[in-house]
Amino acid sequence: MRAYDQYRRRQIAYGRWNPWGDLEAVTAHVDFLVSLGWTHSGIGKAAGVGEHTMRKILNRRLRKVRAQDADKILAVRLSQRAGFVPASGAVRRLRALAVEGHGLAPISSASGVSLTALGYLRSGARTWAQVPVADAIAGVYERLLVEGPSSPRAHIVRADAIAAGWEPPGAWSRFTIDDPGANPMPAPTTKTTV
Repeated sequence: MRAYDQYRRRQIAYGRWNPWGDLEAVTAHVDFLVSLGWTHSGIGKAAGVGEHTMRKILNRRLRKVRAQDADKILAVRLSQRAGFVPASGAVRRLRALAVEGHGLAPISSASGVSLTALGYLRSGARTWAQVPVADAIAGVYERLLVEGPSSPRAHIVRADAIAAGWEPPGAWSRFTIDDPGANPMPAPTTKTTV
């Protein structure tokens, strides 16, 4: 405490003491991240800021924000991927795997995501996915496509997926599969020679 007090006095003497951050900038940054699907607790974890502070920002009850907390929150970038992301990429991967004959049980086993969570996502019942879940699905997607289905029920899974009108893996590129606004690429047509 004595070292902090000495530091504080020196900074005041030099005219550099400013214990408060820009609350307006912090609120705007948090609102921006929330609009992209982050949760307040996810932002707090990524920033290393306490839940109490994040709750006050959420409820607009914070009149001042400590400079060090402001700096931490403003340093949170999209690449840190905390909270939730649009579920479109996870849904498309699960459906594409189904078109290839991969059922939910092998995907669950390979990814560590529960059958229930995978079922909700694949059905389209969720518009947001937790980042670890989306990352786990993306992590096994390419590997399962290369390995091919191992279940004896693969032909049933494939038939059900095709009947549901789900897109195959070739409908998405690595640039479009996670983009909620992207449309599937048309299936290649084969020319018949007469």
